[in-house]
Amino acid sequence: MTVPQVLDQPTTFPVICLSFVPVDGNGGLRGFADFQVPRWRLRLIGCAAFHNANGSSIALPGRPKGDGFAPTVAFDDPRTHAGFVRAAIAALDAYRPDWRGRP
Repeated sequence: MTVPQVLDQPTTFPVICLSFVPVDGNGGLRGFADFQVPRWRLRLIGCAAFHNANGSSIALPGRPKGDGFAPTVAFDDPRTHAGFVRAAIAALDAYRPDWRGRP
């Protein structure tokens, strides 16, 4: 059995926001966004966009499980995940600068 070689990939890469659908509510969830990572020829559909007093975050797509959500995709490296979140927030800022507010 061969072990796959892990390549040291940069943790910054272009991300494009394709759409954003805001949601009403009182919590930190502001809406759902679709993103494209052209370098990987990958689209991530239904990423939750959050904003609160502690900052902003993007959650990868998930499926309902009990009272919350279970991930359906994940990065295997926290640095890559953090790089994606930073790039996705920047892409959402460019696509919809007012996304942190309420509809």
